[in-house]
Amino acid sequence: MDRGDGDRVHLDLVADGDRDAEIDRLLALGATRAGAGRHTADDVVLADPDGTGFCLLTPR
Repeated sequence: MDRGDGDRVHLDLVADGDRDAEIDRLLALGATRAGAGRHTADDVVLADPDGTGFCLLTPR
């Protein structure tokens, strides 16, 4: 995500279990997809309902 977006904080999170299920859960709670991953192609960039970006990273 472009760091010029004005976010005061950007969280990088790792799902504890099924990553796809966690993405679905976050989308159901109001998150939106916000772009491609910054770290690896498998990472997902989301935004909360206020537009603050965060990444859901693939466990390493």
